[in-house]
Amino acid sequence: MRIFPLRHVFPALLVAGLMAMVLTAHTILLPIPAARSQPAGEPFTVTGVAVDADAETTTAAREQAFRQGARIALAQLLSDLAAAEPPVDAATLPQDQIDVLIQAFEVEEERTSPGRYRATLTYIFREDAIRGLLGPEAAAAVAETPAPRPAPPVLVLPVLRSERGDRLWDSPNPWHEAWLDYDASGGPVPILVPFGDLADVADVDVDRALAGDAEALAAIRNRYDAASTIVAVAEPAEGRVIIRLARYGAMEDLGTTTLNMANEQALPGALAAAVGRVADQLAADWRDAAAVPAGPTRTLTVLVLFEQNRDWFRIRSRLRAIPALVETEVASLSPQEAVVELAYRGEERDFLMDLTRQGLVLSEGPAAPELRLVRE
Repeated sequence: MRIFPLRHVFPALLVAGLMAMVLTAHTILLPIPAARSQPAGEPFTVTGVAVDADAETTTAAREQAFRQGARIALAQLLSDLAAAEPPVDAATLPQDQIDVLIQAFEVEEERTSPGRYRATLTYIFREDAIRGLLGPEAAAAVAETPAPRPAPPVLVLPVLRSERGDRLWDSPNPWHEAWLDYDASGGPVPILVPFGDLADVADVDVDRALAGDAEALAAIRNRYDAASTIVAVAEPAEGRVIIRLARYGAMEDLGTTTLNMANEQALPGALAAAVGRVADQLAADWRDAAAVPAGPTRTLTVLVLFEQNRDWFRIRSRLRAIPALVETEVASLSPQEAVVELAYRGEERDFLMDLTRQGLVLSEGPAAPELRLVRE
């Protein structure tokens, strides 16, 4: 993963006006987690831009790809923001006009070969410049339709308890199949269900899942970039199926749900209904957690500690999911720590609880409060 301030990418653009723009924004890029669409709550960011360029040298191909990606990203942004036909055609806009719209960008993945450069990029556009490009009516429409706060992804491990023993990855496990069949694409909470491949089996088995093994659950949760893991245990009994839900990593436990069923043949339908109930409960919990609190705005400067870039991206993503957080200012960024000023609304104890819900922990440090991912 490579992160670029804009000034390191387009040497030909280092004129006085552009440099003023870059310095007014940030010369350190604020990274965004990789995705294939605009992150919720960040309508002026476009991610997952695929580029492929050829030139005489790899360096020339890279610069060509960056410019190519900027045009693709702008076209996507204008299409997403404009209610009707975009007032500006990105395909015909001069490159120098596109360049001054960009605040910064990030290289998510890249592959190089002699004279060729392929990558997936994220572009962050200057909000004021894009609003000016759209015009007053379109800009007002953007302001009137703010994107909802993104919910943190939840990883579900479906364990079936029966007379034949406890099953997670082993077949048959109709509880696991019910989760795999559930379509969570339209819900507010991203639900991730592992298939049970070799990496999943290596991370956690059924015994460690049931025991709430912290190391095993953190391993599979972090590999899937989830904020929390739910061990969902289904136990069929006479005329009913009992669902017990234990959540690890963030948020509160979800408790026990019991569904009645006519007979053993009704088990698949009962399990499918149970999946729907759990998803509804996750959505209701998130709606409650996502309410923006009232009260004064408070500020807190923290030292964010992380071991690798991936952890930094996770932390930023989870901070963005906190409704009370109204502004995040990165004062400095180095390979393993960042100094960040957080502005939030409401009471301090509620904000600390919000951090916990997102799988983050704030502790006292020798120089300043330290924020990091939860490591059970």
